[in-house]
Amino acid sequence: MIMKRTFKHKILTGIAMTAALFLSSACNDEWDNHYKDKGINSNQTLLEAIKSDADLSEFYSVVQACGVSDSLLNASRVYTVWAPVNDAIDADSLLKEIEEGRRDEVLVRFIEAHMTNYMHAANGVKEVNPILLLNKKVVSFVGKGDEYTFNNIPLMMDYSNQRVRNGILHKLGGAVEYKMNIWEYLATDERIDSLCDFLYSFNLRTFNEGASIQGPTVNGAVTYLDSVFNTSNIWFNTYGSRETAGFGDISNEDSLYTMFAITNDVWSEMVPVVAEYFNFYRDTTNAYIYDSIQATTARKQLCNYLVSSDKEQKFVEKPGHLMANYRYYATNFTTSHNEVRRTFPLSKLMEGVIDSCEMSNGKVYVTNKFSYDPLDLWLDTIKIEGETFGDWLKYNTLVTAVSTSHVSNTNRHDSISGDISGDLYMVASPIGDPMATLTYVIPNTLSAGKYKIALVMVPPAMTDKKADVTKSKPTKMRIQIETRKPDGKVAKLYDTNDGGKKYNGLQNDPTRIDTVYLYNTALDKTNKGKVELRETEEFVFNFCEYGLSAADTKTTITITDDCQRVRDHNTWEANLRIDCILLIPVTDEEENENED
Repeated sequence: MIMKRTFKHKILTGIAMTAALFLSSACNDEWDNHYKDKGINSNQTLLEAIKSDADLSEFYSVVQACGVSDSLLNASRVYTVWAPVNDAIDADSLLKEIEEGRRDEVLVRFIEAHMTNYMHAANGVKEVNPILLLNKKVVSFVGKGDEYTFNNIPLMMDYSNQRVRNGILHKLGGAVEYKMNIWEYLATDERIDSLCDFLYSFNLRTFNEGASIQGPTVNGAVTYLDSVFNTSNIWFNTYGSRETAGFGDISNEDSLYTMFAITNDVWSEMVPVVAEYFNFYRDTTNAYIYDSIQATTARKQLCNYLVSSDKEQKFVEKPGHLMANYRYYATNFTTSHNEVRRTFPLSKLMEGVIDSCEMSNGKVYVTNKFSYDPLDLWLDTIKIEGETFGDWLKYNTLVTAVSTSHVSNTNRHDSISGDISGDLYMVASPIGDPMATLTYVIPNTLSAGKYKIALVMVPPAMTDKKADVTKSKPTKMRIQIETRKPDGKVAKLYDTNDGGKKYNGLQNDPTRIDTVYLYNTALDKTNKGKVELRETEEFVFNFCEYGLSAADTKTTITITDDCQRVRDHNTWEANLRIDCILLIPVTDEEENENED
């Protein structure tokens, strides 16, 4: 394994956060009262007891150099300290690190690795007694009689269980080895620098005034002897929209995670590939903005599914699969949200693994292969529910009336099979003789994706239990899609079922819930009525509109019921009934399979 000899500066923000959490609690009177002990039998403090013990002089010197002796060991709060004796530590090395500016690292890695809140005496039987240390690591404290161990290090029993005014002091013949968590490890392995740099770039440091130690007021301004900063990161969040959700708090010591960390070579190879799917339209005013969005979005897609949580694996239904911890709420642009979770074959994820590293909160697999398929990650089926209202639906209220129809066991026709998503669909009715027309905004299209577009149509007798389904009339439709051409101008594509003439129309089977696919015949309005037939059912968009608002999304689909009440009512259904609109992605692999 190729490891860096020292922690990078990037890890210090997380360390400062740990120190902040500790120091801030020391200033909270209510918290202090919770930890006060009523059975103290010594006037010494922990600091005084350590200072007076010649075997702990090296430990004391490091405490002093860290500058936290008063706030930690001499405070009114109650602690337990497992102090390593002089022969067990290399104090000179630790002091040198402090002199070189790595005080916070030494504080977390060494001092807080031997301390915890509460009193923990070496008495009774301690079979399973995990201890949460001040640095948030969890270690074992077990034993009975005259034999106890702390993190598998034997206590020097003749010198342990020293009760002092603010806690208990034990002595150890060895020092606790600091074990990094996954988040810390990322900053130490040169092979995964690119991944780490991107994830750490989301660190947000905020000044914690309450946890900082105030100094004198100079010229009316408060100064600080010790400034404490808290660090947060959006990647630690596991809920939100697809754009904002993260993969979980892999700095948390109370949970176990598995991470597949991709190497720099894989990162360099995959970023341009993914970026092709997120090519946003750039005009003279937004080119810089969308270049930045493209770069960030592409990289986030590479990272979303790299982490899984051990506790979530109980929900996996497929044997041999691993559930990613990244989850998001998908919206169908109505009022409902659905949580999306994904699982992946573990054997496939392991194909490129070149190293595995045990961390304090799980395992890191370093991999030189991105073992995911676009269809599993970012190339999703886009679904617009027919009953959508608001900004995502545009219609002319002067000629079309819209309403939502609900399907239930009490009103559903017994002979009509198939499912209606959410048991709701849109009904669009013409006002007078003009034809009913609906225009939907299509969100989240990707620029390198190929889509099949389909309308899921509801039959007229759906909610009329007494209707004769065999006499139902089909709906004949005109379809128009607007999207950007490569030069950014709007192109209008019309659908036809044979390419023979403009507006030839599609129609549904009125006896069932029917999925009607659109043909991509790509009639540009500038072609003056001439149809250029492309012998495919696939649509390709020149630009990505991922994550944009309805106002900024330029791709739309207009569905017109090609039936006038007076002229066509004997042949065609005058109302549009739309369950949903689907844009179904197609990969090159699927095309090849179909050709075979």
